[in-house]
This record gives sequence, structure tokens and C-alpha cells, in this order.
Amino acid sequence: MESMWWPVLGALIGAALGVVTGWIEKPRWAKERPGALIALVVGLAVVGALIGVGADRSTGNGDEPDDPGGGGGGSTWAQAWTGGVTVPNNRFLELDSIPPHSVQGEGSGTELLYGNMAAKGMELYPATDFSEVSGQDVSDPVTCDESVSTAPAGGAVPPEEGQVFCLHTSQDRLAMLTVTSSAYDAVAFQVIVWRRG
Repeated sequence: MESMWWPVLGALIGAALGVVTGWIEKPRWAKERPGALIALVVGLAVVGALIGVGADRSTGNGDEPDDPGGGGGGSTWAQAWTGGVTVPNNRFLELDSIPPHSVQGEGSGTELLYGNMAAKGMELYPATDFSEVSGQDVSDPVTCDESVSTAPAGGAVPPEEGQVFCLHTSQDRLAMLTVTSSAYDAVAFQVIVWRRG
């Protein structure tokens, strides 16, 4: 549910309870002090709205923006994994599993294929947003994330040792891959995977 609806839903439930309370046989105090009954109805609506706000915060649907880098006060990136990964020829890289690994067939969670699909040499074929950031200072996830949006690679790339790539994963993580070796039979990367933290 959208976050703005939790307080509204809570207030409506509280108000409904208050109205039902007004329909049932009123206790003597409610007959003698009608203002107390109105205060009870209003109080139930306020409590319902506060419970809705609490549910909104506990489900993570608050007012925080989806700014991945934290520059605008939103969420930040936390490192989920770092290490080396080798992807053999004609295999896919799955970066959302910890640790990342290569898989035989393409699946909904694969981010990259290493192969010779176009018969023009070994290339990396991205399945997600992907950018080459070689020669740039991308030591932090904010810069890496921005590069994916502002400088996408736009297709297959032949890997060379020392190249650096940033990409979004299928589960909304961020990864930076540095090519450590490239040969016909496999490509190796030093990988950092960040999750929203």
C-alpha cells in the first residue's frame, strides 16, 4: 500500500469504531456528558491515524526518498560483499547471491554474460544498467551509481585488464567490477557489491 494511505486507513477505522460506539446503547456517562462521547470518537480517530503512521514506519514506506547515494538525505549504500569472481566462457554472472558466482543459463537474476555471441571476439553482454568507468575515481558507491545513469555503456564491451564497470543488479544492488584478467576461456573480476543500507 502507498505510504500515505496507512494513516488515512487508521483514521477511518478509528472513526468507524467511534460511530459504532455512538450507535450502541450509551452508558450513563455518555448521556450525561455528550462532549465526552465526541472526544472519544475524535480520540479513536487520532489513535487510528497514529497506529497507521507506526505501520508506515515499520514497513519502510516512510517519506525517505529513494536516493541511493545518500546525497539528498535518502538511503546510503552498505557493502554486502567483496572478492574475486571468475566467469568462464559462455556463462552468466549472478551478483545478487553472496558470494556472486557464474551460472550456466540465463536467469532472472543474471547480470552479465561473457562470450562470443557476435562472432567478433570475447565480450561482456550486460543484462542490466551498465557503465564503463575506467580511469575515473569510482572508489565510492555514490559515484559508481551516478555513472550508471549518466554514462551507460550501451551494449557489449570487450573486456581488458584494468577496466572498471559499474552496474545495477536485478535486486536493486550496485556492483563495481574491475577486470583482473581476460582470456578466451574466462574473465576474472575483483568485485564489490553494495546493498541499500
